Amino acid sequence: MKLKVLLATPLVKHPIKKNGEAGEVGIPVGLLYLASYIRERNPSIEINIQANRLNQYKGISRNMERDFADYDVIATGACTSEYPDALHMLAKAKEMGKVTIMGGIFPTTNAEFVLGSGVVDYVVRGEGEATFLDLLTRISERAETHQIEGVSCISDGGIIHNKDRTMIEHIDDIPLPAYDLVDMNAYAKITTGPIYSARGCAKSCKFCTLNEHWQYKHRARSIENVIAEIEVLSGYGFSRIHFKDEILTVDRKRAIELFAKLQDYGLQFKGKSRIDTIDEELLQVMSNAGLDTLQFGVENISQKALNSMRKGISGANIKRTLEMARSYCKINPIFLFGWIGETQDTLLENSRYIEEIGTKEKVIPYISFMTPHPGSHLFDDTGLEILTYDLNCYTHKLPVAVPKSFGRQGLRMMVEQFNRLSSVTGTAHLNPPIQEAYIQTLEGGNKEWKSKSRQDAQTIAW
Repeated sequence: MKLKVLLATPLVKHPIKKNGEAGEVGIPVGLLYLASYIRERNPSIEINIQANRLNQYKGISRNMERDFADYDVIATGACTSEYPDALHMLAKAKEMGKVTIMGGIFPTTNAEFVLGSGVVDYVVRGEGEATFLDLLTRISERAETHQIEGVSCISDGGIIHNKDRTMIEHIDDIPLPAYDLVDMNAYAKITTGPIYSARGCAKSCKFCTLNEHWQYKHRARSIENVIAEIEVLSGYGFSRIHFKDEILTVDRKRAIELFAKLQDYGLQFKGKSRIDTIDEELLQVMSNAGLDTLQFGVENISQKALNSMRKGISGANIKRTLEMARSYCKINPIFLFGWIGETQDTLLENSRYIEEIGTKEKVIPYISFMTPHPGSHLFDDTGLEILTYDLNCYTHKLPVAVPKSFGRQGLRMMVEQFNRLSSVTGTAHLNPPIQEAYIQTLEGGNKEWKSKSRQDAQTIAW
């Protein structure tokens, strides 16, 4: 008898980008990779995807009693802002007697907390494919499950954290995502086709938590493997592909070769670069292939802040590179408010530059707030004052902490500049203005976390 597994996507209370009234709708690529890996290596496991955000967009109500009934295992993945709803789903699954599994960035760095909820049987830490396959295979065979590499679980009343699993060396060994398990034709009408041509980042920027998750390693797929997936996405009707790599141009030679081969596909592309990994020749090749938007993690124009972040770039280089890039395509510079050590002077210097560059043609600025994710090195940094522990708000688009160098007045200063820039750059759809009611909640010292077993999971105890 086959083990029946459902991978359910969590909802987000405060979505950043909205498709109508449905919230943020994106293809759950991570879960689709898990599904394809499992199917290829263990056909005795039946695996399906519940795309809750797409269902919400379509007007299909979620009914967990009905949706989970036919499955033996309910699993989900979660970043910080997804964790409340992920826990909500697994609480219901556990009530129904299902085996419950959670993976992703938040559970990886907070395994003990997640297991302490009492509704999660297993946490899959780090890169999930091989660990998840091992765990499901043993569950299906009714074999021992408490010594699997990369798994944390409860045994004999205590929590066990088994040693980390070595990451997959050749990521071409992972089959293409199981796109047949979701409605790709519907996705093609409302979003871009996402693709990861590589995993991880070897840089060491102090604000980043993804490099911790990927162990500061960068692993690239072969160009042939990437193009095969692009052809699949094109076949579903996607005319625009979004490369989700942390730095698409980190390997210059590979980037040139890849985009040279994409020139005849008639597609548009979006990707993320880094100020010190782009040049005119590379921009020319990429734009000739259809690159229409390039993101850059700028964070701050202040040299003092850049040095503190260990960015390894200069403010002058940022300005030169952004001007060069926008002559080839639209640019999406990403800025960060509230970095540790931020002062009124650095905030205003950054804000002036955002207004200067953000009101120019072909520039779409994106502004984030410093977000010390629980479990990261930043969460315990003495230079930050955390203002709320409501994980629903940890989206990077709502302030949840303020640098102590600012003092409490820094919160309103950040919000004032954020809201002003959202207006003058015409980017309220990407930088939604912060509401006064939210600020008043933070100023009231909202630090009480509610019970970690609450099934509505809107606020989670820490």
